[in-house]
Amino acid sequence: MIASLILLIPTLLPFNIVKKQQLLAQLACSEAGWSKKEAARVLRVVKNRAELRGSSIMLEATRPYQFNYKICTGKKAKWLKNFHYSLALTTLLGDIKAKESILNNKRVTHYATTKRLQANHSRCRGYTIQEVWEWTGLKPVLTSEVNHVFFIRPKNGRLKPGCPPKATN
Repeated sequence: MIASLILLIPTLLPFNIVKKQQLLAQLACSEAGWSKKEAARVLRVVKNRAELRGSSIMLEATRPYQFNYKICTGKKAKWLKNFHYSLALTTLLGDIKAKESILNNKRVTHYATTKRLQANHSRCRGYTIQEVWEWTGLKPVLTSEVNHVFFIRPKNGRLKPGCPPKATN
C-alpha cells in the first residue's frame, strides 16, 4: 500500500520537482547502491555542502567531479528503488537525516571509498587523496558498512589550500 502511494507522489508534484527528485535518486543509487542508510548519508553530505556554501542542493549535487549520478541510468535504472526516491524528496524538502548524529553536523562535507582514498591525488604528486584531505584539515569520523569514509571540516570551516609540503631529507 505504502509503496504504491510513493509511486503516486511524482504525479502530484510539479515537473521541475520530479526532475530534481529523479537526479537526486540517481545520485543516491549511484553512490550508495542497495543501502538505504548509505543513501541517506550521501544525500545528507550534499545538503551539508549546500548549507556550508550557501548554495542550493541541486547546485551541489550537479557540481562537476563531486558526485556520480550517472550509474543508475539507462539499463541500470532498474537499480533505483522506492527508498531512493523517498530520500531524494526528503532531501529536496530539507528534512534529510542520517542515522548517525555526527553526519547531521553541517561540517561533514566529504566522503570517499576506502579504495579511492588510497589512490594518488591528481594535483599533489606523491600523496594519496586521504593524505591530502587530512593535511588540509579534514578528519575522518565514520567508516560505513559499504566502505565509505566520511570526513568533517575543522571548526572554523576553512581548509588549508594547496598540497602538503615536500618532505626534506
